[in-house]
Amino acid sequence: MSKRTAIAIAVVLAGCTQAETPAPPVQEAVPGVSVAVGVMAVELRSADPKDLRLGSLLYRGGISIVPSDHGDVFGGISGFRISPDGTRFVSISDQGHWITGSITYAADGDLAGVADIRAAPILDADGNPLEGKTEGDSESLAFADPHDLKGDAFVAFERDHRILRFDFAKDGVAARGTPLTTPDAVKSLGGNEGLEALAALADGGLVAIAEQGPESDDADSPAWRRDASGAWSSFTVKRVVPYAMTDATLLPDGRLLTLERRFSPMTGPGAELRVFDVAALKQGALVDGKLIATLFGGVTVDNMEGLAARRTEDGRTLIYIVSDDNFQRPLQRTLIMMFELAE
Repeated sequence: MSKRTAIAIAVVLAGCTQAETPAPPVQEAVPGVSVAVGVMAVELRSADPKDLRLGSLLYRGGISIVPSDHGDVFGGISGFRISPDGTRFVSISDQGHWITGSITYAADGDLAGVADIRAAPILDADGNPLEGKTEGDSESLAFADPHDLKGDAFVAFERDHRILRFDFAKDGVAARGTPLTTPDAVKSLGGNEGLEALAALADGGLVAIAEQGPESDDADSPAWRRDASGAWSSFTVKRVVPYAMTDATLLPDGRLLTLERRFSPMTGPGAELRVFDVAALKQGALVDGKLIATLFGGVTVDNMEGLAARRTEDGRTLIYIVSDDNFQRPLQRTLIMMFELAE
């Protein structure tokens, strides 16, 4: 088309008063910010990279994640859940943020990396971001569907001990948190020793477990079970001192898997995983689990606080363990480590 012809067409179009240029579609803002990260593979044992066995688990790859921007909102991961196909995750931080993203895998199925990381503030019932540690110290996350990122999301907080419910299926990370009624005893937990573990059950209920008892650092962990009608019962989880509860999730086979951590300046961090029979979680019971793995002494480990599990199409159970770096980089790291359950 010549320049003269183009000008003539433009003049004609300008004179057509009935032809209006349609307004551009309104673009809704995506909540939060995109976070650029660097990823580095980590071995289970740097001294013997070929040794992949850890108790009842087989190591299937792990990574260390370092933000290259927005480091003030990425980190502190304290709860973690994953989609059934393992490609998407939703997590929470103890600074009051949702952290979401996708996971990538190598050709052999081992965990390889992450992508599309975003961070968004957790909102209260009025739509305001939770502020400070008192309001925003979120420690555990569960979805109504114990094996998917579907339905309501439940987030437990410490310091101000409470559980908030979010209509995540409708609003995603823009959902507002409404209080869930909890037992009065939850309020008596230690300020920094709240509901570290929260797991949805197959019957529509919830399990909430405190880090440790309020009376002493060595006390067993108070725990509660909420049935589908909303009624709560209480039980106690026997601790393996010095380990303390940090997360729980329902395994595909129906058992409850827990993550517990330890730390001292002399020995550094450690973690253990136990499995429990859900049928034993009854009013007044003192329950103990079966130890399936310990991360300590020559094994890659940090402040492990997030836990998730899924079943692959060929029937294998994969377990994901995530660490809270406490925003103390490089002293601490955000790790995602994946294991295959091989009992």
